[in-house]
Amino acid sequence: IRMSGSFTDYDTYYYENVNSLLRNFISGDLNIQKQIMFKSENIMTYTTETKNEILKQAVEQIGTYHFTGVVCYNDEFASELSQKLIEKNISIPDDISIIGNDNSTLGKMGSIALTTLDHPKEALGVDAANWIVKSIQSESIQDDITYTPKLIERSSVKKINS
Repeated sequence: IRMSGSFTDYDTYYYENVNSLLRNFISGDLNIQKQIMFKSENIMTYTTETKNEILKQAVEQIGTYHFTGVVCYNDEFASELSQKLIEKNISIPDDISIIGNDNSTLGKMGSIALTTLDHPKEALGVDAANWIVKSIQSESIQDDITYTPKLIERSSVKKINS
């Protein structure tokens, strides 16, 4: 399995989601094979200003290196990447599996329903507000709060045989 990833330069939260996803791959929880090639040179980061260029580079790399899967920073990037790959006659999920991140409405729209990672958005907002209030009241920084993402499997992924 050859994996690639795309993330923003400034968001460590999504790196944790990807780490969780990779742990699921390795443990077999996603019912796919355990041999994964996820090399650092295949991880692409972008800013708002460089997103379109990174999309173009991702499409080129996918065509050149024949990746079998891509994990994206969010459903927006995954959706745009999916569209560009389809335009290049790259079939999803037959040629490549794509996973988004954030379980947005975009993941359910378009010709391909995206597999995505969901996180508790409402609880995250409530916990963040409480964390700020407690930090102000106690005049000390509170402990980090960690959420375990949930994989929402849709039609953008499939099991492959090596």
